[in-house]
Amino acid sequence: MKYLTVLIITLFFFGCAGLTQITQEEGYFEFVEEHTLNQGDAYDASLEWMAKNYGASKEVIQLQNKETGKIIGKGIGEYWYDALQSLKVNYNYSLTITVRDNKAKFEFQTLSGENAVQKGDLYKVEQHYLDIKNSILLYYSNFGDDDF
Repeated sequence: MKYLTVLIITLFFFGCAGLTQITQEEGYFEFVEEHTLNQGDAYDASLEWMAKNYGASKEVIQLQNKETGKIIGKGIGEYWYDALQSLKVNYNYSLTITVRDNKAKFEFQTLSGENAVQKGDLYKVEQHYLDIKNSILLYYSNFGDDDF
């Protein structure tokens, strides 16, 4: 009986280890990428991308400054917590895009959520951020191709 109690307690603690919430530092992701646009075009392309990809871009964009090449927006992401898709985790994040000639920095900060993001699921959140970054870079590569 003593061994059974120890086993149950051990399994409980190891089972809860994956449910540890992330810290602010763990929820921060930064990517710096090169592109072919000048700062003004990259800034305009970023704003246009946000307008097309976020439902209410005026509510999403919190700050925009063309002189510094900085745009800050907020978004909502989601992922399935388990393979059975029984629990969907929604989380808030901020996205800061800073553009320069031929270079862009994408900063993502995972914020609180309906069900907090767990350490074991950070790779799912990071993949979402990589998808966003890659989508914006693809948009940069096609920006200005408005042939009528």
